[in-house]
Amino acid sequence: MGVSCPHGMPTAMSCLDCILGDGVGAEETPPVTATSRAFKARFPGTCPLCNLAIHEGQSIVHTNRDHVAHERCIL
Repeated sequence: MGVSCPHGMPTAMSCLDCILGDGVGAEETPPVTATSRAFKARFPGTCPLCNLAIHEGQSIVHTNRDHVAHERCIL
């Protein structure tokens, strides 16, 4: 599990307030999981997990982080 920063930084390790406070206020975030069955992409995009392009026809899923990702990146 990763740790998110309540001060707006991407991670607790990139936040001076979290580092100096020994992680005080930092919350554990759940791992990314699929919230739908796999389906074929109808539009191009970018997978937030691997930063590679999503092409029409590729197998993608909705995730618990309110985005879509390659099915292979979730597994």
